[in-house]
Amino acid sequence: ILSPHGFGVRSDKEASLKLQIWNPMAYGIFLPDLAIGVIDFTGNNLFFSYYGVATQSFLRWNLEASFGWSFGRMRGPFGAVAW
Repeated sequence: ILSPHGFGVRSDKEASLKLQIWNPMAYGIFLPDLAIGVIDFTGNNLFFSYYGVATQSFLRWNLEASFGWSFGRMRGPFGAVAW
């Protein structure tokens, strides 16, 4: 809620945390990295969500693809490709 005085109680006062739980490339294995995370676990919790994500890197093509699932305010599948 925007006002001349700022965002009010809906301002973005969040902290996020992401932990990598598996990094197979460190062992020379061609499998995706796995991570879990939480968004907005402090502050007003308006955007509180937690997620799991798998990311596969293709170094030969300078390409990375991610797919995950989120629970909470942001629900369902998500994905991205970065080149």
